[in-house]
Amino acid sequence: MEAVVLIRLATVLMLLLASGCTNHPQRVSEPGRTSAARSERASFQPPGWTSAPPIPSKQIGNDPQAVGWDGGFLLVNGEGGAEGRDEVVYASKDGHTFRVATPEAGIQPSSCCDRIVAANGAAAYLLGWNTRNELVVWRTEDGSRWEAIPLELADLRLSRRDLELTIAAGPHGVMIVGRDSVAPPRHHGVYVWSSPDGRTFTAVTRVPGPVDTAPVTATLAATPQGFLLAMAAEKETRLLSSADGVHWQNIGAGFVDDGAVDHLASNADTTVMFAHRPGPEEPAPWYRRGGQWRRASLDPGRLPDAGVVPAEQLRVVAVHNWGTGFIAVGNTFGNEGQERSGLVWYSVDGSAWTRMPTRGNGFDRAWNLIDLLVSGRSAMLIGCGSDESAWLCTWKADVP
Repeated sequence: MEAVVLIRLATVLMLLLASGCTNHPQRVSEPGRTSAARSERASFQPPGWTSAPPIPSKQIGNDPQAVGWDGGFLLVNGEGGAEGRDEVVYASKDGHTFRVATPEAGIQPSSCCDRIVAANGAAAYLLGWNTRNELVVWRTEDGSRWEAIPLELADLRLSRRDLELTIAAGPHGVMIVGRDSVAPPRHHGVYVWSSPDGRTFTAVTRVPGPVDTAPVTATLAATPQGFLLAMAAEKETRLLSSADGVHWQNIGAGFVDDGAVDHLASNADTTVMFAHRPGPEEPAPWYRRGGQWRRASLDPGRLPDAGVVPAEQLRVVAVHNWGTGFIAVGNTFGNEGQERSGLVWYSVDGSAWTRMPTRGNGFDRAWNLIDLLVSGRSAMLIGCGSDESAWLCTWKADVP
């Protein structure tokens, strides 16, 4: 009898130790997802990167942006050009030879904007102000000829310095979202212009957001299903989706405010998000499926690979769909003397992000990966060289 009691006590003790040996929350099971998850894992293929020849960095400044579309690739100076200069936008058909392709002289594409370029299918778009102080979307199909589409400001008596803007393009059209950059804000929320075809835009509409004494931060993404919008204030983050850019629904159930939202993407029945926590500025990945948000895991990498640093030194700069899953591009962000390296993760279903080998793919040659660009069936990863040379590092992969 005494032996049985001891065995039972030992069993209980082992169970308690097993349950208490980790501080990580247990993953919530998702009924009905087992067969779907197996199918996703079977069909998902992470990119196979091949180092490509470097390209001249031109005059792209310290905050460059880039995008790919069926007609090629755009590379844009994220700091804007001085009045009368045209070294702002570069275009390439092959991703290697770039030429100046600014729509008109003297434009200021980024004195106002968070995201200034977008693309989908046959067209690419550039957002900015022209010399007549008009807010304009420039549209191109070949990177040479541009169509200027002025946006109506209506009763918005705002200058370019009062308005922060971002643009996104997808299968359901093109959207521009603006927010006040002055405090207190004139409007608690965002201003929206939308177009189903990228040629004709609606008059400006207002989408209400969190009420605060400071302007909200806004993150916009185009998806296969429509658009995603996040508005974050000090005490509230509002997450919305829209199929047409006009009618919005709240999709925030289950999201525990983790700070500002940096990136959103959606693929089939899964939405992914990267927020960042205040204090230690570390990426906080989430995913939404079945109407519920859940925390995701982010692989920090394994020594002796490069770029294995504390979470607060990681930055995610872009998230994109990749086949049936997702790709995230980022960097280490250390202080002077600390390690700097480009980083790439992939996720099969949004619930876990696996880091790709850094040295094995040569990502440590870049101190700053800019973005992942897709043109047709070709994908290009682009970054600033760690040697601070006048060249950009590039990698190529086939799109699944």
